[in-house]
Amino acid sequence: MIEIGLRATKIRNPDNLVVVVPNNEIMQRDIINYTMSGEHIRLRIPFSCAYDSDIEKAELLLREAAAEVLGVQMDPEPIVLVRGFGPSEVNL
Repeated sequence: MIEIGLRATKIRNPDNLVVVVPNNEIMQRDIINYTMSGEHIRLRIPFSCAYDSDIEKAELLLREAAAEVLGVQMDPEPIVLVRGFGPSEVNL
C-alpha cells in the first residue's frame, strides 16, 4: 500500500503499477494479500462435475492431480468437499 486518503487508497500491484481504488469499493469487499500470508497458503479451486458422475472417483482424481503439482503440500493433505449444487452440476 502506498497511501490511504480520504476518498481513495493507492495500492502498488505486483507489476509495480499504482492502482487508485475508491474507499467505498474497499469497504464493500474483502481484500486478500497473498504475499503477506507467509510461506504457506490454502487455495480453494472450484471444480464441477455432472450429476451422474462418480463423485468419489472425481475426488480421487483431484487429489492425484494436486499431488503432481509442484509446491502443493501433502501435510495436511489436500481435501475435496462438495460445496453445492448447480443446475446441472455438483460443485466441489
